[in-house]
Amino acid sequence: QYAGGKELAPNWIPEGYTCIDVSVQETPRALSISAIYEKDNDQLIVQIRQVFGTKPQQIEKSDNLIEIYNADGVDYYLFSNNESMQTAWLVGEYECLIIGKLTIGDMKKVIDSI
Repeated sequence: QYAGGKELAPNWIPEGYTCIDVSVQETPRALSISAIYEKDNDQLIVQIRQVFGTKPQQIEKSDNLIEIYNADGVDYYLFSNNESMQTAWLVGEYECLIIGKLTIGDMKKVIDSI
């Protein structure tokens, strides 16, 4: 998946995760592609959502924000969410999200593979 010359999906997922499902949902407002990976009882979710006709939402900073990590000119917002890491970023008309029980180091490796 590409947006404005930028890739959107990661090329690297931490060792041990297996893709168990890929789904596509389309509504008049958006097209969403989700991939779910599983390792033991943990899941890693990658979601890319193309928004039609309106600008994607802005990412709001919250108390759960750990860091804004910049890679290849894109700002990735890293949040803690209970026991999971969550990364959200915007590229053009795309809203992207990764959620999983990863270390911040592994999440950055996933981001660097995009």
